[in-house]
Amino acid sequence: MPKNLKKRYSSIEIDFLEIAKSMPPLYHTLPNQKFDIEKSEAVKWLMKQPETMKFVWERIVNRGKQLKPIEYNKETGQWQGIDYIVHDGSFGNCDVCDNKTCVEGYCSWEK
Repeated sequence: MPKNLKKRYSSIEIDFLEIAKSMPPLYHTLPNQKFDIEKSEAVKWLMKQPETMKFVWERIVNRGKQLKPIEYNKETGQWQGIDYIVHDGSFGNCDVCDNKTCVEGYCSWEK
């Protein structure tokens, strides 16, 4: 690995880039189909790699420190998104969708 890359990237980022080099031939857009990121064989392969999991976590927790997109709850030992909204599943108690789209205990309303 060139020295200038080590200055620009963390060891976790370098590990992620290294594992990507070993990806087998895979489709990103399936033949004769419209592009759909959820059907990308390449993305599915990358997402299954432990290096990808470490990379994503590092980007959110360490690189996102100023934005703090997730928080750790010392009492429960769990992490959650700062905008996560607990909904009791009943219509009439949702401040997000104004009781329009809550289904099976969660709100499906797009903010």
